[in-house]
Amino acid sequence: MLTIDFSTEGSGMDSSSKGCKWDMDSGITVYLSQLGFPIVYCKSNSLVATYSAFCRGYGDAFTDKVGSHNWNEEAIDQMARDLGIPWETLKSTFCRDLEGRGDQIQQLMDWVIEYLDTELPESSESASTLKRAMASRQRLLLADVEQTFEKFNTDLSMLRTLAFSGLRTSLIGKLMEASYLACINEGGRGSDARRKAIINRKLNDEATFESLQTRLRTSFKAIVDSFQDDIQTTVAGHLAVIKNTLDIVRNDNIALESEKEPEFRARVERMVGGG
Repeated sequence: MLTIDFSTEGSGMDSSSKGCKWDMDSGITVYLSQLGFPIVYCKSNSLVATYSAFCRGYGDAFTDKVGSHNWNEEAIDQMARDLGIPWETLKSTFCRDLEGRGDQIQQLMDWVIEYLDTELPESSESASTLKRAMASRQRLLLADVEQTFEKFNTDLSMLRTLAFSGLRTSLIGKLMEASYLACINEGGRGSDARRKAIINRKLNDEATFESLQTRLRTSFKAIVDSFQDDIQTTVAGHLAVIKNTLDIVRNDNIALESEKEPEFRARVERMVGGG
């Protein structure tokens, strides 16, 4: 299990920020600050038209009175700042992990070449064919691993946008959508007070941020699980080809007389080329 603990001590974060623990097996545990609604124009004396405009814009609007604001973004601002450094640290950890996998693949292929040097006559055409094939297989394997990591990195970037932005399609945007719709449907006498009550109740409810935390953790775990499955599938596929190739060498080594060399080489080429 890979567990990375991030404390705020010495990080330059606000002293009120909570620590964060990223757990590769269980997902993310995010200790959120207690966030109140930070927007001053949510007070009871804010302009009716201004408040209504932001509700119609699902929290994102511009008015002459208050300028441009995004309620969703401002509501999770502290969380986004708290998790910025841990998020980048986690990505760096995965980059180092990828480099480690590359080193392991290189070591494996060095062993394969060494095995071929031992088992096959150096002058054998099949030995040369196998070495070229293994070098090609190594390049394919490394390229596939890198492509898998690039997809993982893209998925992480998309999740970061969903988690830390104020877009309507973001995690907080989705959580707030029903409240905005309820405000839009309000009308008549006392509707302004009811709108403000709806929004403040939602954003002051601890369950809102617990739900945000759960969705972030679930999404992160799904991305990590998918990445690990993809890596395992990719590596297993290439290693199966390598193993089958070495089995040919092991089983047919005694039949490498010159008259049978072309047949053996053809079998190897079909095996390593077919994947």
